[in-house]
Amino acid sequence: MHEIYGNAHVTLAICTSIKANERIPYSREVWRFQTGTCRLYSGHWLANVDMPLNEIRQRSPLSTRAWTLQEERLSPRVLYVCGQQIYWSCLLSQRNETGQNIAQNRLEGLDSFTWMRHPQSFLQARRDQDLVSLRVQWLELVRAYVKRDITKTSDRFLAIAGLAVQCIGPYTNENGDVKGQEYLAGLWRESFPEDLSWSVQAPKAPEKNLRSVAPTWSWASLPVCSDIATQNRFEPISEFKLLETPQLGKEDQPSKPQEVVMRGDLVRSVKVCGRVRRLFSEISNKKEWTSIVPKQGSTGEFDFSNYISDPIHSRNAKTGQLVAYEPHKQEVVVQLDYLFPEIGARDSLDVLSDADLKKLGMPSDWKIIDAIAETILDEEA
Repeated sequence: MHEIYGNAHVTLAICTSIKANERIPYSREVWRFQTGTCRLYSGHWLANVDMPLNEIRQRSPLSTRAWTLQEERLSPRVLYVCGQQIYWSCLLSQRNETGQNIAQNRLEGLDSFTWMRHPQSFLQARRDQDLVSLRVQWLELVRAYVKRDITKTSDRFLAIAGLAVQCIGPYTNENGDVKGQEYLAGLWRESFPEDLSWSVQAPKAPEKNLRSVAPTWSWASLPVCSDIATQNRFEPISEFKLLETPQLGKEDQPSKPQEVVMRGDLVRSVKVCGRVRRLFSEISNKKEWTSIVPKQGSTGEFDFSNYISDPIHSRNAKTGQLVAYEPHKQEVVVQLDYLFPEIGARDSLDVLSDADLKKLGMPSDWKIIDAIAETILDEEA
């Protein structure tokens, strides 16, 4: 995949297509009429403004398909064909068919998708062998990729494998063998702690998990079309270490980039060591979420004035946010990966029975302990 699109003269991105076999749109009636501006009675102006390319890349039907992400990011030149406009993007310029430089917005504040990187910035970082930029680029790619849908969930790693192969390219020696880097189920050995710090923005039902595809510590195990954050504020600690023995360099292990990525897709467990703490104590009392929501006009995200001397915890059943509070300590706020329904007293310190898990559509080796969804498997992470 990376060789096909990476060596293409130009890639056509049909932004209106939901399926690969749909035709290219050809009837664009809008260009039959001359456009202009007019002033409304309210004093406001009405104008026809072209949609920014970043918005098209994020909201078009094409952007909902998992496979098209690497097709776009691996291409040195892309022609975006939309319903009423055509856009061009390469390392040198970005323009539409009227000749306008679309890298500059005509109206200030129009483009709310400036967080998205230039389509060819990944290729630029790869050619420059900029390891720092590639690391940041990978996190942004994962965020964009997890949002997308895929017909066969078993292809989740395969549909991003071309980008992974390019990411590992700078770590190859003169013989083309990979040295000093390893792919671990969508994460990288050299940046494993930071890659592991992804968090869910909008949790989904647990029965939609892709545990059959990837281990639960990997973003690839999340349901398709998930919204996650990958570039969170991260502060490394010396106590956390990846203990997994590197597989590179062993005689029976392949070391070419594509082979390393394919082997990394099959990783299901890793060994780590680090400091852990209990989220809340055994004497902590569960409280309703509404009891810690600050009143209108109050400052602060939470209000613990009713529980100044009591350890408590609370869960927002709609968002999956969990808060633990203890006197004289900073509250701890975590985000659950999945939305588990309230199940009476079992939401506290008990473990769900196999019958409860069956009702949720979960395998019997899933448990809920201390109100946190944990996976008790043979995964050592």
